[in-house]
Amino acid sequence: MVTDVEDHRSSGVASALADRQECEDVIYRSFEMIDGGRATEAGSLFVADGSHTVEGNVASGPGLAKFFEDREAMVDRRTRHALSNLRFEPVARDEATMRYISVVYVLPEPSPGAVADITDHLVREDGRWRLAHRKIEIVAGGR
Repeated sequence: MVTDVEDHRSSGVASALADRQECEDVIYRSFEMIDGGRATEAGSLFVADGSHTVEGNVASGPGLAKFFEDREAMVDRRTRHALSNLRFEPVARDEATMRYISVVYVLPEPSPGAVADITDHLVREDGRWRLAHRKIEIVAGGR
């Protein structure tokens, strides 16, 4: 027989797993858009006052849209981001942090151009998870 406590615990686990999956989906979609030449679409996955930091260089507000427009304009820079070691850390009911590693391939080169540690802070707005802040620290390479 399942008790109310077990039901509550089970629903809490299911909710946390759903939140994790939804956050991962946002992350994977953002890099799919960037790698697919649709970086401006990746900007739509951020909250209105979101920010994106690469090696201490912060893009936020109108600068965030410009960052993604500039990236999309780099038509000769073809990349593939391979993500691993994703860790989900709930912060509050509608906030979470995801930490992971990205190995970036700059095509057509056969070896990675960079390895980065990435921390994303996500928030749920109107029932959808969005990126509030992405911080990228390059730990090797940098092409």
